Amino acid sequence: MTETEFEDAFATLGASLLRYCAFRTGSHADGEDLAEETLARLFARLDRVDCTICDRWAFRVAHNLCTDHLRRARRRVLVADVPERETRDGRAWLDPDVEQALRKLSASDQRVVFLRAIEDLPFDRIAELDGRKTATVRMRYHRAMKTLRQGLTEASAQ
Repeated sequence: MTETEFEDAFATLGASLLRYCAFRTGSHADGEDLAEETLARLFARLDRVDCTICDRWAFRVAHNLCTDHLRRARRRVLVADVPERETRDGRAWLDPDVEQALRKLSASDQRVVFLRAIEDLPFDRIAELDGRKTATVRMRYHRAMKTLRQGLTEASAQ
């Protein structure tokens, strides 16, 4: 990958990686840090990353960084108070009931829901990013949405 290809990747991936990392961590500040770390790793490996799959590579790295971050955060939360919910532009990023229902999904299902429902990517593009078949991604998305609907129905009944 050349520096020009990296600049193109940065322009197209930067905002999506930020939204994905902020979504996964629940914090815009942590999302910025993790997205920047992902792009820094991409830049450090310019000579070894194929530009045709750099977005797939970047989302996988971001996914792994978020998972590691959440594991470390879970250990810290056991002792510390939970901070107030962060907002973006003074508004809550997601409805608290939706966010709670999303957090009950597996990380892989959260990713599929995020990329389809929030980033509005087509199923074939999500399948390409995840290295899965399109039919598998469709099935995971529809099952995750069914689980979300059930969780929201239960939350509204309480």
